[in-house]
Amino acid sequence: MAASGLFVPLAALLTADPSLAPTAVAPVEAPVVAPAPVEATPVAPTALAPASPPPAALAPAPVSVEPMRDPFRPDAPVSGWDVPATTTTTTTTSGAAAPTSTTTTTTTTTVTHRIVVPALPPSPPPQQARKRRFVSGYGGFGMRVGSVSHRMATFSNIRGGLLLGERVMIGGSLVRMTKRFGPPIQGDSGQSYQLAMAYGGLHLGVVALRRGRFELGVDSLLGVGVGCIVNLRSHHDDKVDARCVEQVKMFTAEPGAFMHIALAKWMRVGMNAGYRFVARERWPSGNNFAMNGGYFGLNLDFGWFARPGWR
Repeated sequence: MAASGLFVPLAALLTADPSLAPTAVAPVEAPVVAPAPVEATPVAPTALAPASPPPAALAPAPVSVEPMRDPFRPDAPVSGWDVPATTTTTTTTSGAAAPTSTTTTTTTTTVTHRIVVPALPPSPPPQQARKRRFVSGYGGFGMRVGSVSHRMATFSNIRGGLLLGERVMIGGSLVRMTKRFGPPIQGDSGQSYQLAMAYGGLHLGVVALRRGRFELGVDSLLGVGVGCIVNLRSHHDDKVDARCVEQVKMFTAEPGAFMHIALAKWMRVGMNAGYRFVARERWPSGNNFAMNGGYFGLNLDFGWFARPGWR
């Protein structure tokens, strides 16, 4: 309100004094200036300087690839391990007219060289448990029939030994002639005499064929013995000497063949046959009694005959 009071006297003052009244001012026209023509001045093109290569700080750092090491020889790489190779490709793009920038592309490619290692040989099969060698023993007796000096005779036999493995048997045998059939031997004095013999030695056998409880093979007896002429009356007359009237030493070899059948694990029966070869001394009386001859026998043995897998 105070401000409006001041403006009222000032307006009244200007109205009362005409000299102080404002006069009209004619408008001033602005001069028109025509534009002067401007000639275009040709400017010679300047060659652009090639773009400077990027600073080393912006260039990609080289990739360092360390070859793999042999774990068993860590001091040097070994042929046959993967060795990476680095390939660097640089591509520069430039404009044909006025290049304004240069682009550098770095590509790192890692190539792996793999050497095919031959496969390891297959592992050997597990070792089987060692088969235990069969060892056992036997013992038995038997009887034989054979010829002695062109007459049939009977023999008793006792034998025993070891069974080694699947094929071999080794032991001893003792053979004694028990009776000679036929007429006795007549002496010049009318006395009756008879032959007697006994021998024994090493008994060897080899099994050639075995089928379950049955076996077939060959054997031989090698031994020594004695042959003698006995007085038949010595068994009934105490005044007659019962000892041999004549006696000779002899060497005996009996090659033959056998067949055994096991009736049980601890018992078997068998048959054997062969020929008896005798090398003897000369009879003191000059007689020529032949001690050679063939034989056939039956045997009964006791022992342990059950081999592995035997039924």
